[in-house]
Formats: sequence, structure tokens, C-alpha cells
Amino acid sequence: MHPLDVLSGDEVPNLRFFPGMEIPTAVKLRRVASYLDVLARHFRVVPVGDHARLAAARDLPIRAPRFAA
Repeated sequence: MHPLDVLSGDEVPNLRFFPGMEIPTAVKLRRVASYLDVLARHFRVVPVGDHARLAAARDLPIRAPRFAA
């Protein structure tokens, strides 16, 4: 999630140049709530800080990145 996902250009006029900023905040909030409802049906939705703590507590493998040549 990004702040612009729930803000409109009416609230932050300096950011009106970003795509989607013409959509009213109320519409964005309804959409985000709908998207989170769908995700919550299939996943445990948590704040990013909780996710980071959960991931750090697990013994996850460390993988070296493979970059295209």
C-alpha cells in the first residue's frame, strides 16, 4: 500500500500530477477495503512491520541473486 492509494488530488493538490489522483478519496477507500477483503479470504493480512518480524523469526534460506548476463 502507498499513501496515494487512499488520497486524492483534492486533498493534496501538489500531487495531482500522479495517475489516479482524480479519483475521490472515498472511492479509493472503498476499493482498498474491497481488495483487502478479497486478500483476507485467502491470506493472513498483516501490517508490513508484523510481516517483517514474522519473516525474521523464521529460518529462511539465504539466496544469492542471479542477474541476467
